[in-house]
Amino acid sequence: MLWEMEHLGAAEAGQKLRCHLYWNTPTSEADVAGQVTLIERVTRGNYQGLVVAPNHRFSILSPLKRAISAGLSVVVVAEPLDLPAGPKLGYIVNDDEKMGELAAAEIARLIHGRGSIAIAGLTATAPG
Repeated sequence: MLWEMEHLGAAEAGQKLRCHLYWNTPTSEADVAGQVTLIERVTRGNYQGLVVAPNHRFSILSPLKRAISAGLSVVVVAEPLDLPAGPKLGYIVNDDEKMGELAAAEIARLIHGRGSIAIAGLTATAPG
C-alpha cells in the first residue's frame, strides 16, 4: 500500500513537472536480482534519473555506483546506503531519532508532562 501511494505521488509530480515517469518494481521485496536488473536496465537506457527504494542495501551498491558514473542522478528513498550524498546522489529517508524526539515531545504535551507512557512497536529488531 505504501508504494502505491508513492507511485501516485510520483505520477502527479511528473504530470505537474511535465516529466515522463517509468515505474517498475521487482516481483517481490525479496527479489534482489530483479532490482539489480532494473537498475542496470535504467543505466543502459535513455533516462536522466533514477529513484530507488533498496530491497537489499548491499547488493545494489555497485549497480548504483555504475548508474551515477554513467551520469544518472539518483535519489534513494526509505533507507540510507553506504554511499555519501553528492551532486548526483540524494536521499529522502526518515530520521528515526528525530521522529522519536517529536513523538516524546507530543506525548509529553498531551499528558501535561505527568504519568507513564507505553511504546508499542512491531518488533524489537526492526530498524528505527
